[in-house]
Amino acid sequence: MRTMHLWYARRAIPWIPFLACLLVASAAFAAAAVWPALAAVFLPGTLAASAAAPGFLLDDPAAPATRVTPRGARWAPLTRVAVALVPAALWVAAVTTVAPDGDRHTRWVLAGWSAQLLALGLAWWVSRRGVAAPGSTVAPAVAGLTLVPIVIGPFVGWTPL
Repeated sequence: MRTMHLWYARRAIPWIPFLACLLVASAAFAAAAVWPALAAVFLPGTLAASAAAPGFLLDDPAAPATRVTPRGARWAPLTRVAVALVPAALWVAAVTTVAPDGDRHTRWVLAGWSAQLLALGLAWWVSRRGVAAPGSTVAPAVAGLTLVPIVIGPFVGWTPL
C-alpha cells in the first residue's frame, strides 16, 4: 500500500473492535498450540474470531462525507478491505500450525476464507444500504454462523472438517 492508503487506513478503520477480534483469535490459536490435543476445540474459536474481524472494516460513521471525496467512491472501501489480509494470514498460520494433518488443512483454510469473505460481503452490502457501522451486526452474525455447524454437527451426524 502506498503512503496515502496507510494514512487513511490508520485513521479510518475502527481498530479497537478489529484488533479485539484478532486478539481473541490469537488467544485461541495460542491455546491450540500449547494444548495440541485440544486443537479441535480451540480451532473453531480461532475461526469464529478471525471471521468476525473483517466485519468491522467497513464501519464508517462519516460515510456521507467520505463518499464524496475527490478520490472516488471505491478508493476508501478498497483500502479498508485490503486490511482483511491480516485476519486471513492469521487464519492460515493457525491452520498450518495446529490443524490435524492431511487434506483437512485445505478444508479448514477454505472454511476460514469463506467465512471472512462472507463477513466482508455482508458488511459491504449493509454499508451500501446506509448503515454507518455494520460491524456490530455483521461480526456476531458471522461468528455465530461459523460456530453452528461445529456445535450442532455432532448431534446431527455431520462429519467434522
